[in-house]
Amino acid sequence: MELTKGLTWVKDNSELESIMTNLSDDELKAIKRGGFDHKKLYAAFDKASKSSEKPTVILVKTLKGYGLGEGSEGRNIAHQKKTMSDDERIEIAKRLGIPLSDEECIDAKFYVPDQDSDEMKYLHKRRQDLGGYQPIDLKIVNLSRHRYRKFF
Repeated sequence: MELTKGLTWVKDNSELESIMTNLSDDELKAIKRGGFDHKKLYAAFDKASKSSEKPTVILVKTLKGYGLGEGSEGRNIAHQKKTMSDDERIEIAKRLGIPLSDEECIDAKFYVPDQDSDEMKYLHKRRQDLGGYQPIDLKIVNLSRHRYRKFF
């Protein structure tokens, strides 16, 4: 699919159209959508959390199956994908930086980072912050509805 052909999706915005006419299809595909850009998401949630006068909606545009590779990305099967081919397993492991051999990817071996890795330290810290590894019953807090009446 040629993204720049016709540019019908920017026809009502001359400023955007002038930017898009100078980009190739490959350059357009390289632009991160807002729903996948961690900095944009953080900025949106940060701004929303500081808004107290009215409700806030954050609309993000994403791509179904993002990160799953050509076999699923952008296709309606992305939510129903049950299996991956050997090549898809190898490709996604390489893309995500998972240090498994091709053979381990094909065999669908689980990867567990070293216990002293930054990832595992983070996970253990989060578990501690959340009260441990076992789920616990939390006291249910009754929120008074009148406090939010101005929103409804």
